[in-house]
Amino acid sequence: MALSRPAVNALSVALLFLSMTAGASAQSIAETKKQTDKSGQENGKISTTSTDVLARPTDWGSAAYRLFRNESRQVTFKLVTSWIPGENHKGMLRYKLTAFPTPSTGSSAETNDDGMKAIEAVENLMNRVHDCIISLDLYDKDGFILRKHDIPFGFGKDTRAHVVALWANDSFQMDADDYRLWISEKIGGSWGMGWDCGPTDPHEK
Repeated sequence: MALSRPAVNALSVALLFLSMTAGASAQSIAETKKQTDKSGQENGKISTTSTDVLARPTDWGSAAYRLFRNESRQVTFKLVTSWIPGENHKGMLRYKLTAFPTPSTGSSAETNDDGMKAIEAVENLMNRVHDCIISLDLYDKDGFILRKHDIPFGFGKDTRAHVVALWANDSFQMDADDYRLWISEKIGGSWGMGWDCGPTDPHEK
């Protein structure tokens, strides 16, 4: 059946309207998807950036302690930490810790102990420290302990295989929020070392 001219014109207008509507809907869907993707990327960027900050190494400097009554030389511990995500939303505090004889301060106790200038004496001291149970202690801003982690120290040796230091590169569980507060400049915590060299240290007399 042939359509009249007015009917043909009306049909053409209807088809054109449907085409424009479909095009607008497709464009709207594409724009919505684009905005959603952009929002997701931005949210992802924010999340990634915040964890990237925590992943940056934080140098906590060093601290020196005298571990033995009959040994005047102190041992210096140097700490660097960072944070990485872990499974089940449980992150990990990573640390690098080194221990070595504290450089001489020129005190009479150290000056009179000429043996400490020999590599054998340094090696003996580091071996004694290695025999101890050494822990890394983390404190909050009020001085309460947050974590106490025993350090699995390995030996650091010179070119002649003498033990001149101890080192550890390990990690333990800590949530991102806890780590963020601990390293915060305004309300952050602190760190220290603990040790147990036993009541029957054969070197103690």
